[in-house]
Amino acid sequence: MQDTLFDTREKREDAIAKLTQLQNDPGWDLVCRVLEANIEIVKDLLLHGSDHEDMQMVKTYRERLMAYENLLRTPTKLIDQLRSEPTKEPSVDPFYSIDEVQSLRRAQS
Repeated sequence: MQDTLFDTREKREDAIAKLTQLQNDPGWDLVCRVLEANIEIVKDLLLHGSDHEDMQMVKTYRERLMAYENLLRTPTKLIDQLRSEPTKEPSVDPFYSIDEVQSLRRAQS
């Protein structure tokens, strides 16, 4: 599939400017605070849990945690991807690939 969103330098620069503006917007700040609160709630559920949780529920909490953290980093990740020289079609997927997740886990260990 041909990338038409970011296929020129001007489009990439425009997207970077808009994403930077988004990061400085009070509405995005509110979204970040909500996400950070949700992250803390899910972490607490993972750490303390309850007697009614099974492995499926723990897996669901982990998936939520990863989704919240990914969403929180989406503008920064997109900006970083757009600033790097495109070697092929730039990835604008806001979520980490399996390789990126494994690399992050290794770095945290």
